[in-house]
Amino acid sequence: MPLPRLNGMSKRHCNQKILEIALGLGFDQTQFEKKMKDPKIRAMIRQDVRDSAQAGVKGTPTVFINGRRLKDRSLKGFQALIDKELLKLGKKVPK
Repeated sequence: MPLPRLNGMSKRHCNQKILEIALGLGFDQTQFEKKMKDPKIRAMIRQDVRDSAQAGVKGTPTVFINGRRLKDRSLKGFQALIDKELLKLGKKVPK
């Protein structure tokens, strides 16, 4: 499985953007580039991509409450899902 690309960017432009972000955060360029080529790191990223796809993550942020993906990210949506999950656990839902 190839590594994901940012917003459909070409591999070259995607890698440039990732490096730009890393440098902006204060990462050492040589060390960062070395880590990006590390097979263990690449395997971890691929696993994260598989896990997120399996969980239905299509972008960020994606919020999960008690293992359930929150679709309505309004305050009412948060409260409704939290209340529903609390009721499943037999907990009292505050009014």
